[in-house]
Amino acid sequence: MIAVTKWFAGFIIGLLMDVVGALIMVPLALMIGGVNNRLPNWANWFDNDRDPFGDTARRPAIDAAAGLKKGWLRYVWLALRNPANNFGYKVVGFKHVGGVDYESYGIPTTSDQSTGGWKAVIARYQGRVVAFELYVVLPYSTPWGMRCVRVRLGWKLWYETAHGPVLGYVTQLVGVVNPVMSFTGTVK
Repeated sequence: MIAVTKWFAGFIIGLLMDVVGALIMVPLALMIGGVNNRLPNWANWFDNDRDPFGDTARRPAIDAAAGLKKGWLRYVWLALRNPANNFGYKVVGFKHVGGVDYESYGIPTTSDQSTGGWKAVIARYQGRVVAFELYVVLPYSTPWGMRCVRVRLGWKLWYETAHGPVLGYVTQLVGVVNPVMSFTGTVK
């Protein structure tokens, strides 16, 4: 119960940070710091230390753009696609420490890019639940192609069950319910 309460509090604070970031902090930081630079230190919670200029799918477009278009693409990446990203890791993330046991359930391949279904992870430390993840993907067909209901709640723990935890690594808090996510996987 403590893990759920901790997640819920982090989720609510994270929502507030997302709004503040999207409406105030990211636009201001991009105007002051410039669209070609990392966000200034005072806006670090709204930056993305892992992929500051986009992931492999989005970075080429951001790198190729200039002026207002580049500013818009950086804004979309930082404020809409990954809002308050560093906050999700640095403040409300789950740090992997020795002695945590991970229990996984469900269909391991569940993803909006693989298979519909569900999977869950429970992280226990000395018998007490300290973190969890629930990931549900329910595909459906539309005239515009395949979509899915995608729910991901808790902390992004699934990697740890497949590869083993990296001690000291911090896993991001997640709270996403998307009823119209694109689905590129297969339906069984």
